[in-house]
Amino acid sequence: MNVLPASKSSYQDFSKCPRYIYNRRVLGIQPPIGEAARMGVQFHRCISELIKGASEEEVRKKIAWPVINDWLTLTMFNKPLKEFRKADSEIKVLATRNLELVTDPEQADLIGIMDLVWLDKTNDILHVLDFKTGRYEVDSVVERHLYSALGRTLQPHIKHVMFELYYVQTNRSLISSYSWTCKDKVVVIKDPHGKVEMLRDSIDPLAVWCNDIVEEMETSEGDPNPGRHCRNWYGSQCYYLQEHCPAYKNGRKIKNA
Repeated sequence: MNVLPASKSSYQDFSKCPRYIYNRRVLGIQPPIGEAARMGVQFHRCISELIKGASEEEVRKKIAWPVINDWLTLTMFNKPLKEFRKADSEIKVLATRNLELVTDPEQADLIGIMDLVWLDKTNDILHVLDFKTGRYEVDSVVERHLYSALGRTLQPHIKHVMFELYYVQTNRSLISSYSWTCKDKVVVIKDPHGKVEMLRDSIDPLAVWCNDIVEEMETSEGDPNPGRHCRNWYGSQCYYLQEHCPAYKNGRKIKNA
């Protein structure tokens, strides 16, 4: 199934239902963009412009939803944006399944767009921060694995990555750490709740993980995976359920559908 490059969101959707990604990327049937998503896009644009030096007054004039002003005020209070002026913002990283950087999207197996990326003062730790505008705080293993791997691809000498999800509505962060050792054959991961996990392989374990998700998506035939998510796809019924879902049309059992 030609659905590459894999992103954190596409793989998360694929994991729920391969047919969803098949409909989007193979058939080209795009679901409508909801208001929450549009608000998230505008908030991220505001943050990027402020970090690049735009005036706060200038940025706020463009805001279409009043609540974004509240998010921006809270974020600027708790994450002083002047501290990030030297950080790279909205970085698009394209890489092969072996975590080799590429510039041509046609050659990319993986893609990540990182809100903020910067090195600490010692140049030994890479920080990756992603702003979240959703209501629910969720530790995304897929996102932190992928972004830590891609972040390190940008800075191959780095042995430590700190990955932070900052939730603008609650002013709370979920922070994970990734440390490579034993000639990169071991990765020690500490999740936001303090649980420590150790991954081992003959090469960089996160490179193996990235290769695995690419192969999983690439070899899939896009079959539907009926379940509770059919009626609750991020808060509403799956857009493809009735018109573009073979499982629904063929009468296969869909829980709660």
